[in-house]
Amino acid sequence: MHTLSRIISSINKNEKLIIEDIDLASIKAYEEIQDLFLQGNIDTNDLFQSKFNSFYRLNGAALTKEFKSAYYKTMEENRHNEGFENWKIKEILLELFKYENYQGNKCIHFSFTTKLMHTINNDLPIYDSMIKKVFGFKGPHYYNNTNERINIYLTQYEAIKETYKQIIENNILNGIVTLFGNKFANFALSKIKTLDFIFWTEGKLEKN
Repeated sequence: MHTLSRIISSINKNEKLIIEDIDLASIKAYEEIQDLFLQGNIDTNDLFQSKFNSFYRLNGAALTKEFKSAYYKTMEENRHNEGFENWKIKEILLELFKYENYQGNKCIHFSFTTKLMHTINNDLPIYDSMIKKVFGFKGPHYYNNTNERINIYLTQYEAIKETYKQIIENNILNGIVTLFGNKFANFALSKIKTLDFIFWTEGKLEKN
């Protein structure tokens, strides 16, 4: 895992590029998803699912209709669960693990699970490949069993939460956060989602 100082240094160095790269369409799409979620019954709401699938890239993950149905059912059933302790995250992961993808494989859908949780509670961070790159995380090895792999993901997720907490409490990225707020002044995003957009775009820049 990269040190906090290394992460902050890289983001500060790229702050103008990051802010330029984050577009209004992405902010609007995110806000629309959140608004639709608040309307309820998202397990049967085709519009919500279509926009969520596109924004969070479920469409390109070889996921079956059975998986998506279980995914949105799980999201709806947990809409009032804002805590998501580790045991609950494991419970969701293992439930979704039951469904094979179109290649006939079973996967630990940790990233999609964090997106599910964030939709319910915007103060929870998202884990995906771009965030993983910024933090310098290594994914679980194929020889790790399912429980070991889940525990590795949970450890990394805790590191993200702790890092974001330090940044927010100590105003460490105040410069780029202010630039973000100025550019998208008409939107009321949580502090965590603001950091998510910033970190995701930093990961995208590093990848390219």
